Amino acid sequence: HVHSTDMCDDATWLQAIQAAQNGRLCLVGFGNSAADLATMLLLHCRAGNNFSDNKPMIHVAARTIAPVFPRRAKLLRVDTLGYIIRWLPYILQDFLVKLLWLGIPDSRHCDLAFPSHLKRWNKILGRVPVIDKHGMLASGFRSGRLVGHGPILDITEGQEVRFCDQPLASNHGIVPTSTAS
Repeated sequence: HVHSTDMCDDATWLQAIQAAQNGRLCLVGFGNSAADLATMLLLHCRAGNNFSDNKPMIHVAARTIAPVFPRRAKLLRVDTLGYIIRWLPYILQDFLVKLLWLGIPDSRHCDLAFPSHLKRWNKILGRVPVIDKHGMLASGFRSGRLVGHGPILDITEGQEVRFCDQPLASNHGIVPTSTAS
């Protein structure tokens, strides 16, 4: 188990890439830090042509699912839209974010990649949604390279991870956490 801040070490980074290539990497949490890690790993694996089959590359364990928005949707940039939304009353902020979450196909697909029983954001309250900076999150979930799960129930000494939504344990070589838990 490593924290995302430990990913600066070359040996840890190479270990994470190898685990992703073997379908044995699990990210804990799905905020912007974990999304950035997933994106970098998927970009690295794609650049190296290491997509040899359809097995999942990265498992994502999350307790709460934040909206995932592409950096740009047609003419709208997410940072411009965020600036505008910030000036609206809270009730309108929540309504507009939910409308966009359901209305933007990539955002909806990322949401549906996680089990439906997991808690979704009800209110924005100044929080920052996850930004899909390179479109890799949506394409990763769509292709099965990213697999959304609920929280981790247990990790054995043999690195078997049991998710709350999956009765069987699966072996993962490295488990970076992206939260400060």
